[in-house]
Amino acid sequence: MGEWIEFGRKLQSASDEEILSLISDVVTYLEDKLNEETFPSTYPSYREYVRGYAKTILKATRAELRKRNLERLG
Repeated sequence: MGEWIEFGRKLQSASDEEILSLISDVVTYLEDKLNEETFPSTYPSYREYVRGYAKTILKATRAELRKRNLERLG
């Protein structure tokens, strides 16, 4: 839990450019790196764990960016 709290703090203080870069990196990771060659079939549950972790990071970064955009509009 402590890791997520620290991640949230860092995310809130990150610039928009840093957040967009993180989103891009996570999307690239999900599409290119998280494949059968990177995670052999003997570890499918670990691959799913990492995929879930990456998707959680992606969801959090997009939510922070959306929140900022709404604050600017409001």
